[in-house]
Amino acid sequence: MRKTLLSLGIASLFAAPAFAQTPGGIQVYGRLNLGLDSYQAKGAAAGAARDFDDRLRVFDTASRVGLRGTEDLGNGWRAIYQIETGVNADSGNNLGQNGINNPNTGFWASRDSWVGIEGDRFGRLTFGRQSAYWSNGTIEQIGANYINASSPLANYSQSGIMSGPVARESNTAQYSLRFGGFSATASYGHSATSIGNVSQYEAAQAGVKPRDQFYAFTVRYNHAVFDLQADYGLRKGIVNQDGREAEGFKIGGAWKYMPGSQVSLIYQNLKDKDNFGLGVAIAVPAACSLPDATPAAAIIPGLPGTVGTVFRATGAGGSVNGCDDLKQDSWLLSWEQQLGNFQLLAQYGWSGDVKGSTTAAGLPDSDTQTYLIGGRYFLSKRTWIYASYNQIKNGRNNYTDYWAAWMTSANQLGLAPGLPATSSGADPRIIAVGLFHSF
Repeated sequence: MRKTLLSLGIASLFAAPAFAQTPGGIQVYGRLNLGLDSYQAKGAAAGAARDFDDRLRVFDTASRVGLRGTEDLGNGWRAIYQIETGVNADSGNNLGQNGINNPNTGFWASRDSWVGIEGDRFGRLTFGRQSAYWSNGTIEQIGANYINASSPLANYSQSGIMSGPVARESNTAQYSLRFGGFSATASYGHSATSIGNVSQYEAAQAGVKPRDQFYAFTVRYNHAVFDLQADYGLRKGIVNQDGREAEGFKIGGAWKYMPGSQVSLIYQNLKDKDNFGLGVAIAVPAACSLPDATPAAAIIPGLPGTVGTVFRATGAGGSVNGCDDLKQDSWLLSWEQQLGNFQLLAQYGWSGDVKGSTTAAGLPDSDTQTYLIGGRYFLSKRTWIYASYNQIKNGRNNYTDYWAAWMTSANQLGLAPGLPATSSGADPRIIAVGLFHSF
């Protein structure tokens, strides 16, 4: 029987693409990840009217096509570039499974795309649309690189009540450096949030001082037997308002006890300062002292209309006050086990109650548990088939969902993916079979 392909397949995800050209030439690479799945979210605290019934789907998860390359500048210096575009091979458009626009697909350079310079002793400096904070590298990549989805509790894509600080961001400057088994990355940019058609990070506006910005730092150590990673991210001045912040810290490690097999554990702490409310706000009050009906022009000169309504209660009656400071802790345990050309996959995640609400009702029973059982079988080092069962169990006052890659069929007022606050207590579930091919 041919030699096991699993370790080769894992390595191929981080190696040069199959169609790579000679050094200094253009490399063409990508992946297609499609299949058949079933999504549902039932058990909402407000009753069956707030449930999402079973939906059978042909899905696409983060398929992409990219170009990248280098130019040797001499004396140990190189120009580097990458243009990566998300593609929806199931539909040909830029929408997620829920019909909501997915900013990571459907447009040229919608995924990580940048240009930069690197030197043997200098490190790497790049500018463009780049990822920060959310990725867990080799410690946990089941949903990112193996199958259709995984627990949302170890990265930015938690959805539910809490918001992560940064993920894949436009207009980002990033510097990275490697030394021995260590690597470090620092990222800086401006918020991609907007109100109406007014974007706070690009267009200058008379009488408005730009306040939104973000920072992120990642440190990794890779060893033959174990990997370690720590991340910190901070987004300040959200929608250009002083005091509104999203902050996150996570740390994780993996023990690679045999090729293609490892056990990993990740801890994450999220903090949302001066929160907007629960779920997607129809619009955002400018300051804690202003009522929801504040004229929008008081926030951003020239913006018509009023601020409108902000949801501050779940379907189970849990609530927050505008500008409460919220926080939540979460843990994720992952397992990968090689058995010949098979790889077994499993996860268990847990997040505690969201703390910080100053209302009488508060947010009790706002914890979340996640489960994953799956596996893949390698047909070659670049092609595999897989099956997976993903389940989220929400407390009655939470509504965490599979936001990553817009895999949920639910949406919040047509503005964002994921369960709305009115469907709190519903338990999203995805059962899938798929085919993954990289090139």
